Amino acid sequence: MLSLQRLYSKHLAAAVRLIGSWLPILILVSGSATTLVIFRSIHAREQDQIRRTVKSESEAASRALESALTSHIQSLIHMAQSREFHTPTKEEWEADARLQITHSDGFEIIEWVDASLNTRWSIYTGGRNIIDTKTAFGEPREIPLQKARDQAATTVTRAFDLPHGGTGILIYTPILVGNHADRFEGFIAAVLNLNSLITGLWDINLSRRYNMEIVESGKSIYTQPGSVFANKKWAEETELKLYGVAWAPTSWQVRLWPTPLWLDELQTTSDHTVLVSGLIMTALLAFLTYFFQLARARTRQIEIANAGLEEQIIERQQAQAALADFTAMIIHDLRSPLSNVISIVSTIKEGVFGPVNADQATWLDKAEKTTQSSVGLIGDFLDVSKLEAGHIDLRKTEVDLRQLIQAGLDLSALTAQQKKILLKNEIDPSLPSVHADPRRLEQVMNNLLSNALKFTPEGGEIRAGARCNHKDISVWVEDTGGGIASDELGQIFQKYKQTASGATSQFKGTGLGLVVCKMIVEAHGGILRVESEEGKGAKFTFTLPRLLIG
Repeated sequence: MLSLQRLYSKHLAAAVRLIGSWLPILILVSGSATTLVIFRSIHAREQDQIRRTVKSESEAASRALESALTSHIQSLIHMAQSREFHTPTKEEWEADARLQITHSDGFEIIEWVDASLNTRWSIYTGGRNIIDTKTAFGEPREIPLQKARDQAATTVTRAFDLPHGGTGILIYTPILVGNHADRFEGFIAAVLNLNSLITGLWDINLSRRYNMEIVESGKSIYTQPGSVFANKKWAEETELKLYGVAWAPTSWQVRLWPTPLWLDELQTTSDHTVLVSGLIMTALLAFLTYFFQLARARTRQIEIANAGLEEQIIERQQAQAALADFTAMIIHDLRSPLSNVISIVSTIKEGVFGPVNADQATWLDKAEKTTQSSVGLIGDFLDVSKLEAGHIDLRKTEVDLRQLIQAGLDLSALTAQQKKILLKNEIDPSLPSVHADPRRLEQVMNNLLSNALKFTPEGGEIRAGARCNHKDISVWVEDTGGGIASDELGQIFQKYKQTASGATSQFKGTGLGLVVCKMIVEAHGGILRVESEEGKGAKFTFTLPRLLIG
């Protein structure tokens, strides 16, 4: 019988060692794979965000160019329509044309072409006699003029190179007088310099962020001066069309891509931060798992080896107690260096070692918050460990609940102000004092307020209060956040459980905060409960028996 027991113990110990050796490797592999997936997801989202941003700017540039072209064309149409009501003198017409050239970026020539397609009057700046030359197609100007006359509509030609540099287009607006069949009396013709037009539209700040190119029928007709083509893979293209006119090229393509400096600002390092921190945390978790698996295996071996003997049972209990103390010691040893890190980061932020720029301050702030979160996490682990082992001592004294709740609200005021959340105090003025541990009750209150602030959206409301009845005293924290689904309410007071519905799914943690609160309240003889409806917020209430009332 003894030999069979030893054989069983030997095989069981081997199985425990096998599981203990493979579990850390499994955690390491699965954690690394998950980190890589998250990294790729964040990276892809960042790339997509950059493309959406460039696309939006490209569309805005296209709309601005379309609006400017339409405005210029409308000014010519207005000149042509005014002929129907009044035959201007040469001086009047030239004054009107000169006004258009002066106040409209890009116009270089405006002519009045009569019904015989001969130039009657002309006002110009820059390149003289452009309209008298052949157009960009190599055909006499009579041909596009005749097309515009036959269509009885404003016509825009293809872009062509201007003799004095740059690219331009010709705009023909027919002059139609009366309702008779032969009512054509000529054109208002103009040369529009695209380089001057776009330079007037292009915002200086925008030009530092983006390069632009305009393409007509596959040919580049405008390129922003000083453009760098290294980032053209990020180029986004928007089609520009003019409606209500006869446009020879049919459409233009407006291409926009970020400058190298602006692309560096758009590309964050969050994906690489997630990758590095995720791999580090995975390795740490694998190490801790291996350590605890090894410790559990050792404990199990002691339990099996000493089964049936009283002395060995005592040794097993001592080993378990030692393991619990060792776990608490490890948690303490982790918390001390992290607290030192917080102190060092805070010292650096205060400029003790030299000035800190905005980017450094941002990353130092992130490091401080992350480390503080880790310290809080370790504290939760330690509290759970002590509460479960019954090693936590409540240092009870006279506690003014009104002051305690108000202190919690004051502590939360800054965060609430930043999120534009309204904090309401609903404390009964006649609330009596209680005999309890003030530090532990403060821990419960701050945890409930912190959760409410976390899950309440901007513009929401949080109400905290307390009242006393003939049986007990009730303290509550109620928010207008996303709430909790009914099928998940039973899980929120379980260790390492988190809800996955509504807005709460975006906040990650260990799920220990409410567990610690529940244990502290129950250690005082009270009850912690929750009322919630998904989409309508949540209300956490804990009660203290009247025996605790001072």
